[in-house]
Amino acid sequence: MANYIAIAKKLFTGKTAQKFMTSTVKPTSALTTTVEKTAGKIKPTAIENINRITRLGNNRSTKLYNYLPKEAQENFDDLIKAGKRLGYIKTDASGQLLSGSMERFLTVFDKNSYSKMLYLEENFQNLKHADFKKLFNAYKTPKKMAENKENILRWLNVKDKLYEYSATIEKEGILQAEKEAEEIFNIIGIKPNVRAKGKESIYDKLSRKVLNGKEINNLSEAREKIGDLVGTRIVLDDISNTNIQKIVDNICKGIESGKIKVTEIHNYANASKPYFSPEQFEQIIKAAAKKGYEIPRLESEQISLSGYVSAQMNIIHSSGTAGELQIRGKIMNKYGEIEHIPYDIRRGKNIGKNIPELEKYFEPVEDAVTSLKRNGLDKIYDKYILDCYKYIRKYEQGKIVGKFRLPQFPKKLQNYKILKFESLDKIHEEAKKIKDAYEY
Repeated sequence: MANYIAIAKKLFTGKTAQKFMTSTVKPTSALTTTVEKTAGKIKPTAIENINRITRLGNNRSTKLYNYLPKEAQENFDDLIKAGKRLGYIKTDASGQLLSGSMERFLTVFDKNSYSKMLYLEENFQNLKHADFKKLFNAYKTPKKMAENKENILRWLNVKDKLYEYSATIEKEGILQAEKEAEEIFNIIGIKPNVRAKGKESIYDKLSRKVLNGKEINNLSEAREKIGDLVGTRIVLDDISNTNIQKIVDNICKGIESGKIKVTEIHNYANASKPYFSPEQFEQIIKAAAKKGYEIPRLESEQISLSGYVSAQMNIIHSSGTAGELQIRGKIMNKYGEIEHIPYDIRRGKNIGKNIPELEKYFEPVEDAVTSLKRNGLDKIYDKYILDCYKYIRKYEQGKIVGKFRLPQFPKKLQNYKILKFESLDKIHEEAKKIKDAYEY
């Protein structure tokens, strides 16, 4: 019988070969011969070889060492340590790599990733898992890390203090949240959803500030860096221009009466109609001018790369608390929350919130997002997201009638169905249950 691992190691292409490699049925000798004939036409990357071997079912990771790129082999032990600390490598009680771990590990690899992981393992061996991962995600290249060594050292010195500040600021936000929600209700006449930023999110934001060169030496300076401590969101069933105009009129009254101060407006859209018209945007700017201050004059429509549509304002409440006010339609709001899962993963955010069960639950999604980029398919996925948001906006405007049906998932992404909006919807709901149970 043919040596399937040896065949998988060969370089091949063609539909028959692909069928062979993805088949769950044991390949026949005839099919094996066809694969051998087509082998050698292209050079797949290391991860493609690993994937193909894994699909054959012989995925004991210890056997995959020989198929790693040379740089990975030379630094294997250190990379395994780094990989374990980033959560990409799992071992059994005896220290043996578990089946499938190497495949997950390799999805993050390119030359910069090798060097970056080795740089971290060499210079910051005492970092906890979460902080190690934060540094890994903060800088795109080892060169960037070396250039920012002073910032990294400063962050290491203050990170414990940052976490203390974050916990204090979170408590302040929780106390203020209900008051600010009532204030927005009194101004706009619609009950908003409200949330105080959690300490993990505050800590991540403060850490990014320090890693980018900002100094935070005390609680007061930490507070100043959080411009969205209390988030209020108006989710609309009626997104007609008449209703939006009523909301804009009430915001302007709130500005003129001194109940709120709007410091920035973002009217996000991309190939779709934004919620605020240019005239409504200008109306808010004029209301601030009457009150004696200026809102930075951004474009009346800012490009949202994903296609997401939302009207958002940075505001100062009458209490002095900084917050954010978001206005969006009901369907847009639902899918915006769902799409935040891959969005946050791409930005290197800690979506697991240090909840072990949640981190494990999100692993397949993180793998898929990382693999998309690794295989050059992220632009196709971006186009799918944009098309979904265009459809959602047209649907809520009444331009599409009948059953709500999102655009078809691209054929080239069939191995990534976990990233379909419909799949992410289920994942989002389950993740909420896990998080709620943990917090309870």
